[in-house]
Amino acid sequence: MLCKKNLLSFRRTVANLLFFAYSTISIAYAWQPVAIQRKTMSLNMATSAPVDIPCKKEHQPRSASLTAFGATAVMLPIVSATVLPLSVAYQTGKFVAKKITGADNDHTGTLSLDSGYVVQDSQRIPREKRTYDIVVLGATGFTGGLAARHLAEKYGVNGEKIKWAIAGRSQQKLDQFKQQLAKDLGNNDILKIPTMLVDTSVPSTLPQLVSDTRTVATTAGPYCIYGSSVVEFCAKFGTHYVDITGEVDWVRAMLSKWQTTAQETGARLVPFCGHDSIPWDMLTMKMQEEFAKKFPKDEMESVIFWDQIKGTPPGGTIATAQLAIQGKSGVSAPKDAFDPFLRLSDGSKSEYKGIMDLPSFIESSKSPWDSQQKRWTMPFLMASINGKVVHWSHALRQSGSKQLKYTEIQVLPNFRTAFVTFFSQVMMGMMMFNPITNSLLQKYVLPQAGQGPKMSSMQNKHYLYVTGEGIGKAGNRVQAAMYFSKDVGCLETARMMVEAGLCLAQEEGKLLASSGGFWTPSTAMGDLLLDRILNDNTHFVCKAIPKEQMLKS
Repeated sequence: MLCKKNLLSFRRTVANLLFFAYSTISIAYAWQPVAIQRKTMSLNMATSAPVDIPCKKEHQPRSASLTAFGATAVMLPIVSATVLPLSVAYQTGKFVAKKITGADNDHTGTLSLDSGYVVQDSQRIPREKRTYDIVVLGATGFTGGLAARHLAEKYGVNGEKIKWAIAGRSQQKLDQFKQQLAKDLGNNDILKIPTMLVDTSVPSTLPQLVSDTRTVATTAGPYCIYGSSVVEFCAKFGTHYVDITGEVDWVRAMLSKWQTTAQETGARLVPFCGHDSIPWDMLTMKMQEEFAKKFPKDEMESVIFWDQIKGTPPGGTIATAQLAIQGKSGVSAPKDAFDPFLRLSDGSKSEYKGIMDLPSFIESSKSPWDSQQKRWTMPFLMASINGKVVHWSHALRQSGSKQLKYTEIQVLPNFRTAFVTFFSQVMMGMMMFNPITNSLLQKYVLPQAGQGPKMSSMQNKHYLYVTGEGIGKAGNRVQAAMYFSKDVGCLETARMMVEAGLCLAQEEGKLLASSGGFWTPSTAMGDLLLDRILNDNTHFVCKAIPKEQMLKS
């Protein structure tokens, strides 16, 4: 019989696995047509001007078909009666066997937190004297390749303003990548991009990556396997760091271990610099700023986001989810007196905290944007991660209400689409936890490492549109919107990460993060980063609505 402690551990393990599987499934089924209706971009209030952002005509709503609805309704009880019992039995048996044999993989990451490498003062080159502004680690992967592509297209190859390089484990793959990119862009100068050979499992290869650049931008995941040593060496060498991780427990472990070292060397370490979770982090920051400016006697105590998204994941995202399902993603952080995400730069505990209020099922939309139409909502796959980042920013920013409630929901055009999307995810989750069906999914359905959506789809079909509302204790409100007209999971994630890295490298004297340590995107760079992100394909708007105006509407 399992003891109480083991039962609690089991429940926590299953909950984590379900979350990662749920995340993967949601992205895998993101082809389900969910798009933007132009009329939903206006506030349905008689006395307030609409919050309006132009949308591509390709991003028009299209409901799930009756065939898809019927197939989902038929398959759900069949999968529940066949695959689900086997999945539960297998996962339970694996957990019990692990406890009996003592092979608890929850602590496998402990040994990788510190390589023991000692950096001499003579090895630390002052950041202003380093050769490169940014080095992209993982350029031969799908999203890393997009990051290098963005650098080449926007900044050229090592011009007067930006100097950059790429890094990876195989010189042959790095050379092949440069050749293909040069061909795609019609620019042979790309063949001159400097390369670095780096194996994150071999500590002796890390100094060349971090010692002569101001920022390392890494897409090499899963980060719990390939990222810990990069954070360690950036912290030790005083090198700024950005990534696109969504692995909250891993970031918590890194924060707990390397915060003090980074503070001593001046390294700004900024995770979550992609789709996870710049849009929601920045929107919350701007709503809080607008709220404090327009309603100085009120405090914003809750924020709600409604997300409309279309896209598909790269193979790296799937690989991270598969690690979680296999129970190999655990990283144990050193014991702390309190949650590291509440830790301020002076080591004290922030009094500014957050609570999550996330849905668990489909329901009709209660968004103020939907008062004149009948859209439906469902849980959003990244909501808990985005919420954690927003709460971390709130703890560091220390402004507004001392407790911020976070809610995030995915919006779909109608009940039929919500039903198909949600229960398709549920069925996929059942199959991913079953070793037989999971192996079939990996072989025939899910993308492999290095794979991702087609460029034409990322540029023309995929998008993200987020509307948000901040609500004050006295009833005042701030509403905002952000629209990415291109793929945000891969293409825009790569761009956001690169711009975040360059912001740290080139605008260090202007950063909100005045000292080294771990920061969120909004608390490290604020408007400096937002200005870099906004362009012809990304738009933002924010508007305050006084309580009196709400009462009239």
